[in-house]
Amino acid sequence: VKKVFDKPEAAARLKDLREEFSKIDKWDFQTLESALKSLAQKLGCKTGDLVHPARVAASGRSVGPSLYHMLEVMGKERVLERFDRMMTKLANK
Repeated sequence: VKKVFDKPEAAARLKDLREEFSKIDKWDFQTLESALKSLAQKLGCKTGDLVHPARVAASGRSVGPSLYHMLEVMGKERVLERFDRMMTKLANK
């Protein structure tokens, strides 16, 4: 967790991703992947710069199954709650 969020921009990117994901109505892996890649392009960063913080925030782990499939199975409400929890934790450091 610490390694992923050591970069100062990681928390801001997670916030941006949370905002982007909150707008999604069709919560499936294709839509999630497309939204993440689109945001990475918009922010001028690599997809990995969003994938790694998202994975750690959602699962608490830095490795695992396909992020997009995992997020789909977890569901929108749970994912956004976990993103919020991670952002609160980072803000209180």
